[in-house]
Amino acid sequence: MKYKEEAFTLIEILITIVIIGILASLTTASVIKLRSKAQDTKRLVDIRQIQYALERYAAGNSGVYPEDTEFIPGGSLVSKNGHTVYMAEIPHNSLPQTENGCPNIDYHYTQGFNGRSYALDYCLSNKVVDLAAGTCVAMPDLLCARGNCSCEDVAKNCCGWCVAGAVCGGGTLAVKNFDTGAGVYDLIVDKIGDNQALKWDTEGFSVTGAVSENDGVANMALLLGSKFAVADACAILSQDNRDDWYLPAINEVQALRNSLLISPFAPRWSSTEKDATNVYGYADNARQTYSKAGFLAYSCLRRNQ
Repeated sequence: MKYKEEAFTLIEILITIVIIGILASLTTASVIKLRSKAQDTKRLVDIRQIQYALERYAAGNSGVYPEDTEFIPGGSLVSKNGHTVYMAEIPHNSLPQTENGCPNIDYHYTQGFNGRSYALDYCLSNKVVDLAAGTCVAMPDLLCARGNCSCEDVAKNCCGWCVAGAVCGGGTLAVKNFDTGAGVYDLIVDKIGDNQALKWDTEGFSVTGAVSENDGVANMALLLGSKFAVADACAILSQDNRDDWYLPAINEVQALRNSLLISPFAPRWSSTEKDATNVYGYADNARQTYSKAGFLAYSCLRRNQ
């Protein structure tokens, strides 16, 4: 007796090929996705290592970060005299670089204001932990800033780490280095020009308790909404949808002067009262007493966020 040999039909073969193709595609897609995420993880590791090297460089260079020409991916980061190697080889951005809209560029470094800051541009193809996909800028103490902040663009919000003298957020930054406890405000902005003079008290004289020498915000809470023209003038400022402008206390005014961000010759109001008819101001490198009925220039500050 002869038996008929069974064989795959053409349709069965085609179906098998299609199934294998689908499985291969799914596997390939998964591998590509895993590879892409692994590359993003490597990018973040690269950026952290570069930031560490940059901090070491600045620590050995009077707080100044490298110049643009000193940062070349594939090259080394060394001290000015060549005796100290901070990074033997600056890593290249992983290939491929163009996934999910990322540009085909290497890590790009730019020295910031007076060498006291830097911007390191890179891009993530995928969301990594709490960092969304897209372009990032690494800055001192900041792994990923987005395009809505800057230390070099007066039209953008300050990024939070910007150093004294940087221009952003509508003004120029200065650092207040006072040991005032938990209420320290690190960044202050000189907003009002020298030629805008105003009375401190427009209606009469009364001590309000605004006597803090370090905390202009606390003084403002007592002065706002009353007859104190300079306090109200600062309060009505609106820049970047911020409502935290305030008239600085006397030590804050002094800090502005010491930072050379306001004229030493134009007397400035502070929010620190001396008594019922007088208030402290600053001019000629010293604290002065001025009548509340007079006219002086003033600066408005804001808290760093």
